[in-house]
Amino acid sequence: MDKKKVIEEFDHLLKLCEGKLEILNALDKDTTTSDSYDMHDQIVSMYEGIKAVREASQRAELVIPDHVTTIIEHIQLTGELT
Repeated sequence: MDKKKVIEEFDHLLKLCEGKLEILNALDKDTTTSDSYDMHDQIVSMYEGIKAVREASQRAELVIPDHVTTIIEHIQLTGELT
């Protein structure tokens, strides 16, 4: 297994976490229960944490040699940075 594959799997797990967080957020906003909005602060912290991990993952992907080679090839072919 290589670094790029691990990062791709990591990104997939982050998407799953984001989906679960969306469900938790919707449940927390349910005003038909007495415990609505009791997890608001924790949910905000989770969103911020996932965002920080996603950003770090994206930066990590940028330094993987295969990714760098792909960017260079794209620039050489198109003259544009994606």
